[in-house]
Parts: sequence; C-alpha cells; structure tokens
Amino acid sequence: MSRKNKFNKENAMQTFLNKKMGSNIRKATILAAAVASLSFASASWADTITITRAGDGWIGTHGTGAITGYSGVNAGQFEFKVNSSTNSLWNTNDIFGAFCIDIVNTLKPGLLTYTLQPANGSTTIPNDPAFARINWLFDNYAGNGGGGSNTGNDVALQLAVWEVLQETTNPFALTDGNFTADSFGGARTTANTWLAALDEADVADDYRSDKWDFYSLVPGTDAQGVPSQGLLTWIHKLEDPQNPKEISEPGTLLLLSAGLGMIFFSTRRRSGTQFASLA
Repeated sequence: MSRKNKFNKENAMQTFLNKKMGSNIRKATILAAAVASLSFASASWADTITITRAGDGWIGTHGTGAITGYSGVNAGQFEFKVNSSTNSLWNTNDIFGAFCIDIVNTLKPGLLTYTLQPANGSTTIPNDPAFARINWLFDNYAGNGGGGSNTGNDVALQLAVWEVLQETTNPFALTDGNFTADSFGGARTTANTWLAALDEADVADDYRSDKWDFYSLVPGTDAQGVPSQGLLTWIHKLEDPQNPKEISEPGTLLLLSAGLGMIFFSTRRRSGTQFASLA
C-alpha cells in the first residue's frame, strides 16, 4: 500500500471515528437529559388528599394557651382519617398523626382537601435550616410513633416545631423573640429545654433523619373553600423500607445522569472503534 493511500485510509478512519464520537456525545447528552427529566419529575410528586378528624381529633394529650397574636390555641398531635387520595402514602380509612405548621389559618372541621408533598422545599417548609431542625427535634425527642416521646410531650414538640418555623431571631425560646407561647402547662418549659439543646447542637442545614420521612399537607380548604391550617406529618422509615417516594437531592440526580451518559458513550465508543478497525 502506498504512503498516500495509507494516509487517506487513516484520514477516512479518523473522520469516521470523529463522526461516531460526535454522534455518541449527542446521544449521551440526550440520554442524560432524559434521565434527569424523569428523575426530577418523580421528585416533584404531589398528591390530592381528603381527610377528616378521627376519634376525638387528638393522639395523646393536648394543651391550650396563647401564642403571638392568638389566644385559646390548642397544641398537640392531631389525628386524621384518609377519605380519598391519589397515589398517596396511605389507603382510604388509614389513620395518621400530624402537627400544625402555620399559625395564620385555623384547622377547619369536616372534610378537608389538601395537597400532600415532601416537606422539604414545600410552600410551608421552604428552607433547609428549618427542615434540618425539625429532623433533629424528631430524632431526639419524638416517640416510636412520632409526636412526643411520652404523654404530654406532643404539646411540647408542637410548640418547638412552631418556634423553629416562625422565629426569626436567635436563640430559640418561647419566652421572647417574634414568636412566643404562654401557658400550655409544663409543655412550654419542656419545649424551651429542647430548643436550648437545639441551639447548642448547631445543627447543619443538610441534617436529615435516618428514622423519619416528613411530608407537608399544604394549606387546604374545607367544603366551602375556606383555607384550613397547613400540616406536617411523618412516616417511620422502618414501616416503609422500600421508601418508594424518597426524594433524591438535585446534585445526586445530576451525577447519576452524567454517570449513565458516560457509560453509554464509553460503550458506544468502544463498539465504534472495533467496527472501524475491521474496515
């Protein structure tokens, strides 16, 4: 073979490989984008759910007192029954507990319609610091079923959650700042002890519980369309070991997408090279 023919053949092979590589890069990019799109779609699920208060409306005990701007406020773990849902965490007639999140609306009686979604990043718990602190409080003070660790502590945990979500100054305390609580028996003292420990722990913004998954019931409406109070609920991870609705962090999704794309590109590139070498 002449040097010229050999040179032309090598150029043709290089051109072929370049085209294959360019095609594979485009395919890998499309694949990565598709995976990321599907992953983000699954991470942004929301469920329409209708619920009513169950039993006497409470799990454990509840207390009454005053919080900033409001008097005669009930605090504790509410008990609800699922009436209907779409792709929900629960089935019809399941019972679950929840704490109130906002303090603007009141919890309405009768049938209530909510949007259920992962708590972190929801309209009711929009930032990581607050969500991290709720995770820490549950890890340290919630009982096996969530809520307070013993009778009466449901009230303390509700007050602590309110403080974390509503307070804008440090340190956390129910006795001063822009969110305060009065009465509620000894629960306020208990909650202040927990909040002092929370301040001392200096919880990182990315702290997440290994025990609990949290979900937000975004402020819903009653049968007349009147807004009802936003709620926070939870599921013990041992009760849901598959955790089918675990929400991956965006960085994890991007790394997964990039990794799959690189594997696809690498495999196709090796296949193209082998084909070209046989030409």
